[in-house]
Amino acid sequence: MYFARKIGAKSPVGVTDAPKQNSKNDPGFFFNLCIIKTIKGEQMAFQQIQTGIITEKLIETKTFYEKWLGLQTKFESEWFVLLCLPNRTDVELAIMKPNQTQVRKSYFQNSYQGKGVWFIFESNDVKKEFEMMKQNNAPIDLPLTTEEWGDTHFTLIDPNGIGIDIVQERSTT
Repeated sequence: MYFARKIGAKSPVGVTDAPKQNSKNDPGFFFNLCIIKTIKGEQMAFQQIQTGIITEKLIETKTFYEKWLGLQTKFESEWFVLLCLPNRTDVELAIMKPNQTQVRKSYFQNSYQGKGVWFIFESNDVKKEFEMMKQNNAPIDLPLTTEEWGDTHFTLIDPNGIGIDIVQERSTT
């Protein structure tokens, strides 16, 4: 069972058995953006999703995200770095070297293999971001483009082969 929440709402406002793109009764109802999964009717207590990259390229990856995307180091050790957005320190990206004996599970041991993941960074002025990066010789993979579905964006590729999609902030209305 899923509870859906309108953008900005503090509590669930609808129930459905499966997520939907939107409700015909309320075009502001974005199930795909604000879903709270429930188990046996109890709301999950998750507050956010954080992302981690396991890589041999710890320093190169840290430098890339700091230099090109403005992330800041929140914590750093020989085998682990935690970066965050400067204006939202709760939005974090973890970077970890593989094969760490202190990490218990095997699925946290292997390096990312460069396929099947991308990160989306929203900007309130993607054209300005693109021009700044272009002037500073950022490793731009796709130049500023407006897609047929309306997204304006450009892309970079991080040292691990992860696509970075920098997108104009989307309207929620």
